[in-house]
Amino acid sequence: MELGLSQNGQRLALSSVLVCLWGVIFLDYLITSIGVIGLVFIGYRYYSIRGRLKLLLSEISFNPNTVEASFTAGEEYTESLIVENTGLSNPHIQLPYGEISPPTLRPGKQTRVYRFKPELAANYHYNEIKANITDSYGFVRGEIKLDFNAGFRVYPRVFSVALDALRYLEGQGIIGAGEQVTETKGRGYEYADSREYVAGDDLRQVDWKATARLGKMIVKEYYTEGSGAVNIIYDACVSDPVSADVLAAEYLRAVLSFAERGWVIGLTVLDGRKVVSHFPEQYPGFAVSVALRHVL
Repeated sequence: MELGLSQNGQRLALSSVLVCLWGVIFLDYLITSIGVIGLVFIGYRYYSIRGRLKLLLSEISFNPNTVEASFTAGEEYTESLIVENTGLSNPHIQLPYGEISPPTLRPGKQTRVYRFKPELAANYHYNEIKANITDSYGFVRGEIKLDFNAGFRVYPRVFSVALDALRYLEGQGIIGAGEQVTETKGRGYEYADSREYVAGDDLRQVDWKATARLGKMIVKEYYTEGSGAVNIIYDACVSDPVSADVLAAEYLRAVLSFAERGWVIGLTVLDGRKVVSHFPEQYPGFAVSVALRHVL
């Protein structure tokens, strides 16, 4: 429990002391009485807040009283809490990590939302939160710790992208270079649509079943297959761990995105102005595995 005078409370206490001294020096009992009344008032408010703080331990309850979760840095965790305040105080709640919204607890049962959005990957744990109250005049403020348990395992941003990359390398949705279906119609194996025959069409594209059914020549059209090429530059020189995590995740996400399209990918890794490594155009799967080694 922590208890003290606010800035206004300190001013009132100091003023009361000075008034008392003034009355004693000049033997003015009225002035002395005014100073004493100020000091008594401050003392009364002080012990009043002290008593209310002790009651808060039994007046405030949270349901659930423990929250645990695992998620990725940069994501927001939210949890609805049922909070019951059986007293008359309106404490303001402060958390070591995250916030309760709104933070002021009114008397009665109410719903509050716990929000936590960490930027840095780490393990976050605590078992106490702070409840602050101030007297109605703003002269005395107190703080007490309430039981509340929280545990969060926050993974780096690159972690979830790395899992997608590993699934890709295991063969889920792998498209090799030159096998990506384009939006251009021509020779290929992916059916696009059918239309009526026009002079110059390849007879091998004629859909004879549709021709016999409709009584006119119908040809099938297909999407052509092809691939593109791209070179991705990754500068690993960053000033803080959060930026390093964000950059690594975006780099791997870009490589994976082009790999899933079947593009051949060149990779260049920099450390400031220095070229650490360079891989000329590689097949998608190899490029993804190289990018994984860069970021992990």
